[in-house]
Amino acid sequence: MRTPTRIVTAAVAALALATGLAGPRALAAPPAPGAPSAGDRLFPGIGNGGYDVKHYDIDFDYDAKTKKVAARVGIVAEATQALSRFNLDFGGNTLERVTVDGRAADYRRDGEELVVTPAKPLRHTFRVDVTYEAEPQLDTQEEHIPWMNRKVGVDYPLQNYGSLGLRASFGFALETQTISLYEAPWLTQSESWLRGIMVHEVAHQWFGDYVSPATWSDLWLNEGHATWYEIRYTEEVVGEGTLEQAMKETYAKGDQYRADYGPVAKPKNSDTLFSDNVYSGGALVLYALHQKVGDEAFRAIQQQWVTRNANGVAGTDDFIALASQVSGQDLRGFLEAWVYGTTTPPMPGHPDWTADPPTEERTTKVATPHVHRHLDGH
Repeated sequence: MRTPTRIVTAAVAALALATGLAGPRALAAPPAPGAPSAGDRLFPGIGNGGYDVKHYDIDFDYDAKTKKVAARVGIVAEATQALSRFNLDFGGNTLERVTVDGRAADYRRDGEELVVTPAKPLRHTFRVDVTYEAEPQLDTQEEHIPWMNRKVGVDYPLQNYGSLGLRASFGFALETQTISLYEAPWLTQSESWLRGIMVHEVAHQWFGDYVSPATWSDLWLNEGHATWYEIRYTEEVVGEGTLEQAMKETYAKGDQYRADYGPVAKPKNSDTLFSDNVYSGGALVLYALHQKVGDEAFRAIQQQWVTRNANGVAGTDDFIALASQVSGQDLRGFLEAWVYGTTTPPMPGHPDWTADPPTEERTTKVATPHVHRHLDGH
């Protein structure tokens, strides 16, 4: 089965690149390595510099007999400095070949960095192709995308979608544009929690890939929305639990979450980024907004958020401004308290809801909580 996919924005499964602006002096300077980091506050080690990505191109073949995928990722980028070498973020898979402008390039793996040295320095627009092999299992979720289309009010923005079951143990699900990754045994299970997780990952095609966060502190816009739709799908389609009950339970833990991990849109550090406060707490912010503006305005906010920011990046302040404009209400004070406050604000429509007082501050490193919650049976 041959499945070509073209991607022009956002992240690619194994490769991630950074952007910058070039000037004549930068390109005329002696060649130097591109920066190995994009300089994000929470993750200073990810992303790369020295070039501006213009286009992604993914092409892969799945061989049903060998159950292997032969893949190639092509990237067209414009040098923003004279490059003697550059980095790509690359995790997993077996590398076979790297070329730059059609010529073999030297490369080496350094953890999750792929360091590429072209045959000659780069001062122009160039193309890099990375060829690799993987051994996945494949699955698709035909019912999830139509459901999301109806809920978001914006049709799935890409041509294809599927899931890869990898023969590896990493303990979480991970979406990338057009493909979500799971441990292979997960895809053979019929438990209802897996259906919710699959919708969570599908939701990221809109919230995270089609519209990407401006900074890692804005991650709640990805995970809060994905958790919101995960819970709604589990209630409406699977028939388990209710959104209101899930949000009431999260509300009770809200002050503890903020003490442990920081405000929803301002995590303390990278160790606490993927916390319950970003996932469930992010969904709680959306629930509060829904309670405040009503269903019709909330749906319009969701639709306009995706439509106006399509193929781009946007942050928390952008969301607050758009919600205010679309709803016709000044929501800045209301939403800032929810996303930046150190305590949980009152919940509209539920004056009886109370947040338990925090006991002690915990600052341990956390993993992706929505997966672990289901795996633990909670």
